[in-house]
Amino acid sequence: LGGDYGYNHIFSTNLGFELPEPHGDYTHADSRHTGNIWLRHAKRWRRFDASASAGVSLTPYGTSALWNIDGGWKPSESWHVGLGASQSMRLPTFTDLYYSSPAQINNLDLTPERAVTFRLGADYARGVWSASVQSYYRLGRDLIDWVWYDDIPSNPEAWRGKWHSEQTSRLNTFGLEISGGYTSGTGFLRRVTLSYGYITTDRREDIVAKSAMDFMRHKAALSVGVHFLRRMSLVLTGSVYDRNGEYTWYPVAGDSSQSEQRSFEPYFLLDGRLQWEKGWCRLYVDATNITDSRYCDMGGIPLPGFWCIAGVTLTFGR
Repeated sequence: LGGDYGYNHIFSTNLGFELPEPHGDYTHADSRHTGNIWLRHAKRWRRFDASASAGVSLTPYGTSALWNIDGGWKPSESWHVGLGASQSMRLPTFTDLYYSSPAQINNLDLTPERAVTFRLGADYARGVWSASVQSYYRLGRDLIDWVWYDDIPSNPEAWRGKWHSEQTSRLNTFGLEISGGYTSGTGFLRRVTLSYGYITTDRREDIVAKSAMDFMRHKAALSVGVHFLRRMSLVLTGSVYDRNGEYTWYPVAGDSSQSEQRSFEPYFLLDGRLQWEKGWCRLYVDATNITDSRYCDMGGIPLPGFWCIAGVTLTFGR
């Protein structure tokens, strides 16, 4: 049996209700209280296991029932097969509710998003080898997103040529992840893992949405870890990303009158960590985007090229 309580408050120049008097540099503010109460129980017998939870979420939008149920079966010591289902909810953010600009119109009538997710998966582990296949199907309802309205007569006049915060009727999403690898505590080669993830949705393509369609459709990663010179280790991870969707590109910085729609391009990232460890002392160097790839993620914002950090970790009391 458990519960939690949260209080969120924001001061802003744009988000929230207008204050009678400014609070320093801020002219707007808002706040909300949230709480959750839940009961969970788990049972295991022979080769079967099951767990379930039921809860209530208390928010300014009312009371919502949340639940989760999972079951598993071990046909052998190496295999485990599991399935489950859960119901979840997400509150509108202050940005969803209040943000407005010359190109964006807010919406105070937003309500929480709701979704039911079904899961099915299998895991294998034997000695130094392991593999996993996990899948899910998510039934999303009342999802919040910023939707673009073209400057045409059929659209509301106030929304034409702008983004409007609103809730689509539904968004069903299927996801699959496959992974496998080798892990050893001795020898030169300590770890090799390969994984692939795939996501697709049935969202209508004629809706121009800001983020709901910008999901990572494909992601594949290979990670290799080696140990050498007694105390040195090196881990390299190469990943290929392919994001669905489009973003608005402005050829001239600071000039919003010129723009074009571009699709997200696939990109490759190589990350690594070189580490030396002895007893309670560990020295490491982390390198990100070693190949200095030029790429955009969400929103078409260019992300950093190659960069690295170094650090020292001291652990006492082990």
